[in-house]
Amino acid sequence: MKLRSDITDFIVLQNGRQRITFETEDDFRAEYDRLKDKKIVIEPKVYRKPRSLDANAYFHVLVNKIAAVLRSSDDEVKAELVVRYGTVERDEDGG
Repeated sequence: MKLRSDITDFIVLQNGRQRITFETEDDFRAEYDRLKDKKIVIEPKVYRKPRSLDANAYFHVLVNKIAAVLRSSDDEVKAELVVRYGTVERDEDGG
């Protein structure tokens, strides 16, 4: 399950552990009951609004036109665009 949330609190406890509090509008009650006694993995990421269907359709039209000019396949053009523009630049520590 993915949730959109805000970080509302962060404290460092006396034992050095850290407590992060998230707040969400999504209904998490059933997941909480299922997960409350288990170790979980959390991977915080900045929320990005998904592309609209119109924007997605336009992207595919442009990919097709670029592929025609380059005499390449749509898949090859999409892969190249992802490598050039769709990946997040990371430093040597991965951050």
